[in-house]
Formats: sequence, structure tokens, C-alpha cells
Amino acid sequence: MAAQVALEILETGADDERLDELTRSLRRELEELDVDRIERAKGGPAPAGTRSAELAAVATLVITLKESSALAAALVRTVRSWLARGQPGSKSIRLTMGDTSVELTGATNEVTDRLVQEFLRSVAAH
Repeated sequence: MAAQVALEILETGADDERLDELTRSLRRELEELDVDRIERAKGGPAPAGTRSAELAAVATLVITLKESSALAAALVRTVRSWLARGQPGSKSIRLTMGDTSVELTGATNEVTDRLVQEFLRSVAAH
């Protein structure tokens, strides 16, 4: 059975064009992985207090993974590597699978590593 992971790209002060550029850049890197599918999220009503649905749709990719904890780990490594190449603190990515989410920044630290491990354990359990 396949699992879906949503990747929401967040950048302070980004407009639609910038978010589109970031989304395309990350997608190109993710296409190197052996995932089943990569799609932009369909727009819908945005939750109260969040950006517009159109903006959220531009900045969100849905990745369909084959059941593989190794593939999920490769996905996280790719995302972290992509984030590390950017300007520190300017962007982050929220990974969500089911009810489990983790937000990553370009910073690497012990707390982030622990959160990533917990996220990967949760993904493996699905």
C-alpha cells in the first residue's frame, strides 16, 4: 500500500511567484527519488488564519511513496539538503502524513534530528 506525504513550503514574505519557483526547484530534486507520484495539492478553502487556498496550493506538493521506510528517509534527506542550500532561516518545509507533522528548517540540530526520527517512525507505522 502506498503512503502520501504532504510537503508545504513556507517562506517569510514570499509571493505566489517565489513559492512557485521554490516548489518547482524542490520537485525537480524529489523526482530523482523512486516515488510513485508527485503532485501539487488541489486548492480548497484555507483554514482560518492561514494564507489563501491559492497560495497554499502553489506551495504544497503531495508525494505518494511506495511502502518503504528507506524511501521516506531518502525523502527527508532530500528535503533537508534542499533547505540547507538556501538562505538560513528564510524558508521551512512542513512534512505531514496523516496526523503526524514535522517542520524542518535549514538548521541542523539535535532536536530536529530527534523530530525527524519520530516522524520517520510514524511513517513506517502506517
